[in-house]
Amino acid sequence: MDTVPHKFNLEIERAVLVGDEKFDFTIDATKYRYEDGMDVKRQNLNRPIITMVNTDISLEEIVWDERGIRFELLYKQKKGLKPPYAVLTAGIISDSKGRGYSVIDIRPREEAKRYWEREKFENWPFPNLVTAYNEKGEPAKYGQRGVGPGDRMGMFLDREFAEQSETIHVEVENLAYLLVGEWKNDVQPNCTATPK
Repeated sequence: MDTVPHKFNLEIERAVLVGDEKFDFTIDATKYRYEDGMDVKRQNLNRPIITMVNTDISLEEIVWDERGIRFELLYKQKKGLKPPYAVLTAGIISDSKGRGYSVIDIRPREEAKRYWEREKFENWPFPNLVTAYNEKGEPAKYGQRGVGPGDRMGMFLDREFAEQSETIHVEVENLAYLLVGEWKNDVQPNCTATPK
């Protein structure tokens, strides 16, 4: 028989929340020009951007090829934190067995705005929103993006935009928090109806 329980225990070990913090960084686009026929190029930078919410964020790598310039950010959480604690996450959450799940995507601001309009969400706070523009104030065109492996995220900026730019300013806002702890509570649903 399908019935609503009178009481149950709710346990939460991890939760992802969207905050209103942001950070920014610049890319010298003149260093990453693609020439036809050239192989994919990579430059490991490991350039620190900011430390906040128990997390070091760095511009780990730049990749450039016929698609444009791809930046990759690495989120490195402080070691030895004791629950409850908060860290920032690029979007990969691992379960207790160490398996990772992508729960957040990096998304261009304009794409999120179109989604808000289509779905009628007024100010839906998409996590990890990216806005990029060049020294002339021209907005970027965005390409392939993703999260992982580990706590990383990256996005391609269109080749035409990159080639017409000297400096690219990138802002990531609505940062995603991972809360880790152990929250337990007995819940008593306030309903008397039996599902049909």
